[in-house]
Amino acid sequence: MGKILGILVALVLGIALITFAIGLINQSRVETVQESPAEETAPRGNPRFSWDYTASEKDGIPQTAIAIAANYSDGSTARKIVDVVEGSCNEYTPPDSDVYPDSTMIICYYAGLGRYYKVVASNGAYLVQRRVFEEASPDYNPPVTGYETVAIF
Repeated sequence: MGKILGILVALVLGIALITFAIGLINQSRVETVQESPAEETAPRGNPRFSWDYTASEKDGIPQTAIAIAANYSDGSTARKIVDVVEGSCNEYTPPDSDVYPDSTMIICYYAGLGRYYKVVASNGAYLVQRRVFEEASPDYNPPVTGYETVAIF
């Protein structure tokens, strides 16, 4: 009986030790995941932004994948996919007054629906913002919407 009790105690202690170890491993994984976005969004100083468009077609409708690259003075580059939209995109001039000086503003448009994209500097970060708009007609006055942040550098 004493031997069985000793085995059971050892088994319970072993399970507790394994559970504790798994908890530590999972905690370190959560901490790593939580730290990653902060590192990704930390500004590295005055990048130059450039837009990249990749045209495609889906169900006969032209589409454009929009990406933006931040080119830093140390030679590094960070690139993010911003959106995939119907239609095509090009530079929009004149840009809004708050557009980051080392970037451009773009417009994407298709069949009465469009989107503006721009980069603005805010609190030490660079925000990629989008504003959706609709084409007006004599019997339709679309609502005016504000910009929303879709990516952060």
